[in-house]
Amino acid sequence: MSAHPHFTNGRAIVPLILLWSCCISPLLFNILVRNLQFANGTTVVEKDPSLPVVAEKLKAAFDHVKHFCDSHELKINLEKTQLILFKKPGKLIPDDFHLTLDNCTGTPQKTVKLLGVTLDQHLTYGPHILIMWPTNVTAFWEF
Repeated sequence: MSAHPHFTNGRAIVPLILLWSCCISPLLFNILVRNLQFANGTTVVEKDPSLPVVAEKLKAAFDHVKHFCDSHELKINLEKTQLILFKKPGKLIPDDFHLTLDNCTGTPQKTVKLLGVTLDQHLTYGPHILIMWPTNVTAFWEF
């Protein structure tokens, strides 16, 4: 990969992959990321057969993450926060179930996107395959 930046609308974009493809010391890494203001891609997972217990565990875990982010001057973008409850196909989730974190209310979604993978509530990966199928078939035939 080239170390030269790519230009989009007159702005230079240096690929972040360069940070991961070379060896840097922890001190240099801390200097590079010192001025970051957002924590991207934070995931919290909890498990329990009882939905109210899961909700309380998620709230407690969120409070720990929020405390960490606040102490490191990071911001959590609750507008981009997603909630999914993985369950067996026959198990129902009450229609009025919601989770309130830091005055922001979220309801469970049937699918969420995590690191480029579309996850569904039954972990079948069906929606992800449907999304990726046309891309992979086209790439295969162009090869």
